Amino acid sequence: MSTIYLLRKEQPNGVSYLTLVTREQWLSVVRRERNRFFIRDCIFDCGHMDCMVIETTEEEYQKWNQERMASIRNYRIGQDIQKISLDEYVQNVDGLVPLRDVIEADNRTEELAIDSIQLEAIRQALAGWRFWGVDILDLYLAGEQKACVSIMMKKYGVTPQTARKYKRQFENFIKKFLLSVSFSS
Repeated sequence: MSTIYLLRKEQPNGVSYLTLVTREQWLSVVRRERNRFFIRDCIFDCGHMDCMVIETTEEEYQKWNQERMASIRNYRIGQDIQKISLDEYVQNVDGLVPLRDVIEADNRTEELAIDSIQLEAIRQALAGWRFWGVDILDLYLAGEQKACVSIMMKKYGVTPQTARKYKRQFENFIKKFLLSVSFSS
C-alpha cells in the first residue's frame, strides 16, 4: 500500500495549490497545526491499495465527511437486509411453492413492504421526539382518534387541555414528517 500526501500551500497572491510532501512533513504539520482538514481517499487497483491524504477546506471536509457517514450508515443498514432468491420455495397452504408465485399472486407485496418501512421510520422519529408520540400513533392506528384525548388523560394524568395539545402536536409532527421525508427511490 502506498500513500501520497498533498498539503495546501498559499502563494503570495492568495491563490492556493496542492503540493506533494513526505509522510514526515505531513506528520509534522498535523502535530503543529490542529485546525487543518484532510480527506483520505483509497483506490484498490490490480491487487494494490493506493491512498491519498489531501488537505482541503473545512467546508469541503464537512461535505466529504457527511457523504462518507451516509455511505457507512447505508452499508450497515444493508447488512441487515436479507436477500432471498425468487426461485426459493416457501411453505404455503398448497404445500411448497416458489416464492415468485407467491409474490405474483399478491400484487400488493411491494406496497405492504413500503408501508411497513414507512411506519417503522415514523415510530423511530416519534420515539425520539416525545415520550407519548408512539402511544398516540398506536391509538390512531387502532382507530381511536376520538377517544385519544381521554385515553391520554388517564394514562399520563394530564388535563384535557394538555391531552388536546399533545394530539395537535402529534398531528402537526406527522404532517411535517411526511412532507419532509421521501420514501421513493
